[in-house]
Amino acid sequence: MKSTGLTACFLFSALALTSLSSCEKESEQKKANLYVKKDIAFTGAQIRPVSSPSAGTGSMDVWYDKREKILNYAIRWSGLSDSIIAIRINGPAPSGFNAVNPAFNPAPAAFTNYSTSPYVTKQLFIGTAPRALYPSSGTFAGTMLIDGVRVNEDDLLNGQYFFTLHTKTLLPVAIPGSFLYRWLGEVRAQIEFD
Repeated sequence: MKSTGLTACFLFSALALTSLSSCEKESEQKKANLYVKKDIAFTGAQIRPVSSPSAGTGSMDVWYDKREKILNYAIRWSGLSDSIIAIRINGPAPSGFNAVNPAFNPAPAAFTNYSTSPYVTKQLFIGTAPRALYPSSGTFAGTMLIDGVRVNEDDLLNGQYFFTLHTKTLLPVAIPGSFLYRWLGEVRAQIEFD
């Protein structure tokens, strides 16, 4: 009878250790697969190929779990020149560069269109002209599927995607037919994980 009790005690202890070990492994696995970055700055200085003179600012929190393949984000902005007509995720392009679509060749009528952008856009939220999407100060949260086709996980984890906030304001720039704020964006933030 004593050996049965000892065997039961031993089995219970082994089960408890296995259970604790399993929880620890799951916790460690979650840490290894979760990427988080908070307070990524939006500024006009990040806009390319021409920096934006905007005094508008903002910040962004991003988190990505490799197992779920979903990028989550929350953005905040204030002090923009006008209301937002488009929020875009563009890329791939590292910080300091843009992701211009080589096929971009708008007709003259598109120069002031709300949906016109020279970027390779991966996700787009746009207002219906002349209605704006959001005011000049506000917040927005969303998700994007990292499908491995349209949006590549390696590019995401290597800082190759960026947000641009586009406003109603039309400011001509040196590049023929280009407009700051509406085309190139008023402020930009690079999605980068540490």
